[in-house]
Amino acid sequence: MEHEIDKGKVLAQRKVPIHGNETLHELYSKCFDESVEALFEALDKVRNQDFSKVDKGNKPSYYSWPTKEHWKEFREKGGRVI
Repeated sequence: MEHEIDKGKVLAQRKVPIHGNETLHELYSKCFDESVEALFEALDKVRNQDFSKVDKGNKPSYYSWPTKEHWKEFREKGGRVI
């Protein structure tokens, strides 16, 4: 456990392929399915006191809520939320 958000060890991780024709709903559904499996994996590690982190060579990142500028760029590129 760390004091800052998203600064702790990653105990489980999944990669979700994204295809250009998928809807937001389809992506959320895929991510939800993968997150359930990752959560079970992480819980098993905690139960077994295995706090080794997952290191798949990914650079840490954090995505916050979109800013007004992000939404403007999204709309300019033809994006829309339905």
